[in-house]
Amino acid sequence: MKHALKRLDSVHQKLINTIRPLDPDVYSERPAEGEWSVGEVVHHLCLVEDRVTKELEAAIAREPRRVA
Repeated sequence: MKHALKRLDSVHQKLINTIRPLDPDVYSERPAEGEWSVGEVVHHLCLVEDRVTKELEAAIAREPRRVA
């Protein structure tokens, strides 16, 4: 578990280090029609991570089920 959390923290830090120096125009610019900007990708990652976290919290709060 500690390894997984350490890895997640590492990935978060890499993402922050990668996008922090970007000019706001680059951050919001779409590379091509129909493609997402860096900002849109980051926003999507945040939404997905939030959803997964909520699902995990709900699963942890439920009574354990016995598996046959």
